[in-house]
Amino acid sequence: MVAQPVGVDEQHAAEALIAEAGTLMRGADPDIPEDFVTALFANAVPEDLMHYDAGGLAALAADAWSPDGRSFVYGANLFVDGGVSAMDLS
Repeated sequence: MVAQPVGVDEQHAAEALIAEAGTLMRGADPDIPEDFVTALFANAVPEDLMHYDAGGLAALAADAWSPDGRSFVYGANLFVDGGVSAMDLS
């Protein structure tokens, strides 16, 4: 048997959790891009994700998703009263 590096099991568990969350999210809204949840959590530390179940991750991703294109995977998306994006204020 070949020994696996420390953390491989956690990484696989996190990948499975993210995949399940993506399936749940797309089941609720088929217009969400297939890779959205994976991209959103791509740089998360596996041990941080293990505090959530798939439904919890899907809920976090749903909060981050904006079908009008104002959601940014790699940056903060701040909104002020009236629904005006902080990005629109610059």
